[in-house]
Amino acid sequence: MTLRDSAGRVTPVGGTHGQGATLSVARFHGLGNVLMLLPVLRALQQSGRRVELVTHAAWAPALRALSTGLHVHTERREGTLDLDQATSSVRPSEHRTDEFADLLGVPRRHWPILVRVPAAWAEPFHRSRGPVVFAPEAAHPSRRWPIAYARQVAALLQGRPLWLTGLSQEPMIPCDEDLRGRLSLQELFGSIAAASAVIGMDSAVVQIAMMLGVPVVAIFGGVDPRFRILPDARAVALVGRATCRPCNKNETCGGAYDCIRRIQASDVMEALERLPAVRHREIWER
Repeated sequence: MTLRDSAGRVTPVGGTHGQGATLSVARFHGLGNVLMLLPVLRALQQSGRRVELVTHAAWAPALRALSTGLHVHTERREGTLDLDQATSSVRPSEHRTDEFADLLGVPRRHWPILVRVPAAWAEPFHRSRGPVVFAPEAAHPSRRWPIAYARQVAALLQGRPLWLTGLSQEPMIPCDEDLRGRLSLQELFGSIAAASAVIGMDSAVVQIAMMLGVPVVAIFGGVDPRFRILPDARAVALVGRATCRPCNKNETCGGAYDCIRRIQASDVMEALERLPAVRHREIWER
């Protein structure tokens, strides 16, 4: 992998980038990826570097508040390194945080993942005691769980407060609070901080929950969960038994995605019941 700056110049992987200069890196593709980048940027800050993250304007205020000392901007400047370009054709082979570390010349380590959200973000969501937050969406078809299964989970959760989060309020899923399409990123963090558990696909919502120490049931398709969930996360990752899995984006199923379809609502409920005892990543094949 190589890094290019905003002028298209190649920067050698692992270069020092000039100890006195600001290190400016751009990541726009995928909020989950930006969150997996943050531990690497913190490590650079701790080494004495001045670090700048360039990303989407909608994410910038929350990222500034969560990362003290990290300069967050929305426009590339001369010399900004393009992490989108560097990873655009890379298939997962290790945790993305480690990939980012290698690109930026940061020694791999035990990556701390926990952060605290400002109390003001979570306070509006304390009206319900420990809801389950369910994010039934995923951007890529290989990460989408059948909506019929999502409705089954909602039915099985009757008696426990259920909040939905995501971008679109379609399709309809029975719940106590449908927050889809209504939250800023700060509010999304606040709602997840108030949760007793989170259910989601391989998505930013799952990354947020792990950052906050909220236990997670994560539903995976062809990507190996070890490349997206750090070992210390309070998470149960569900993967479907299939001979072609994990394909890690080298898909051979022609869009059938049997791996994720093999995971049933009953598997999610079993994992949800297990969560209070989970202290480290568990991967269940079903």
